[in-house]
Amino acid sequence: MKLGVMGGKGKSASAYRVIVQDGSGVPVKGAKVQVCSDLMCCAAKTDEAGIAIFAGLDEGAYTAHVIGAPEGFAADDAEHRLPSAYGDIRIVLART
Repeated sequence: MKLGVMGGKGKSASAYRVIVQDGSGVPVKGAKVQVCSDLMCCAAKTDEAGIAIFAGLDEGAYTAHVIGAPEGFAADDAEHRLPSAYGDIRIVLART
């Protein structure tokens, strides 16, 4: 299973993308994101475009959490449900 951060160009047809931005829509680089199902969890950091791509996962029920906010951003304890089919989810972090 290949997991991790990949480039932020275009939507991937076989991966989940977690897009992390501030309240103005500016990408947040270096946020540590965790994606979990009932059976497993995996983590990756966002790239310069604020995107963490999780490839190699079967489509299904997953949640995403920001488990590490970069300096200058508030922690986010919310649980965000990913779409059941491959796709994107946006998470907004507040600046401190």
